[in-house]
Amino acid sequence: MPFSPKAKEIALVSSRRSCCICHEFAGLYTQVHHIVQEADGGPNTLGNAIVLCSRCHGEVGHYNDRHPIGNKYTHSELKGHRDEWWKWCKENPTAPNFKHPIYVSPASSKLLVGDIYHEAHVVVYNSTDFIHYNICVKIGFQLAHIPSSRVILEGLSTKSERSARVGTFSVGGDAYLLYGKDGSGAEARYLFISTLESKASVRFRLKVKRLPGKSNPDQKVLTVHSVTSFELEPSHLQISSNEGTALPFTLPEPFVAQGINILVIHDEGGMS
Repeated sequence: MPFSPKAKEIALVSSRRSCCICHEFAGLYTQVHHIVQEADGGPNTLGNAIVLCSRCHGEVGHYNDRHPIGNKYTHSELKGHRDEWWKWCKENPTAPNFKHPIYVSPASSKLLVGDIYHEAHVVVYNSTDFIHYNICVKIGFQLAHIPSSRVILEGLSTKSERSARVGTFSVGGDAYLLYGKDGSGAEARYLFISTLESKASVRFRLKVKRLPGKSNPDQKVLTVHSVTSFELEPSHLQISSNEGTALPFTLPEPFVAQGINILVIHDEGGMS
């Protein structure tokens, strides 16, 4: 039997969908591997799970004992790799994965809410030699009693286009900002960027909307940014005739959507 969906989810979240051996981000191509194989009596529990990329999964799972080359991964070594990586991810929740092909800088920002105007500038960068598609940036909040609807994103600059069907209308956009609550019930936004060229970056600003006619006592809003998924091939939008809404992306984790903004980017970097 395979791992339960809950055990797989905990393993993937704990490793940030990155390989526990080489630490490369694998996204959709991660493998949740049995440290002790089922055929050898290994259980389908979290304690027997390790997240691997396809390359490391092949090395771990297909070692030929009859023709040994190099050193075979032992069960205790695999557990050691996993425990060290999960410990680092837990102790560094806002630090970017240093081997992630796409990273967000800064990893977190503090926005001051008050009579002084304040904003945070965020950059999403593709460090590879390949085009990446449908990049998903999660923006989480620690709000200090401030509604997340007051945190706004603006100034997005990129060039590309995707399309979606909402009700009976077709709309086009370069990026999509989905807002609501994640699987833990926390306020979050997901920014989907259609295309990011090699060595290219996308920039945007986060700021807190002031309430007109009301006092704005100084408070701090901590936002945490991370890349949760991307694709190496452009996706194709498929619309079912019995569905009222279809969008050209899939969510990387459970999410209760409360609304969506479809962003159209002008050549000058403006947004509408």
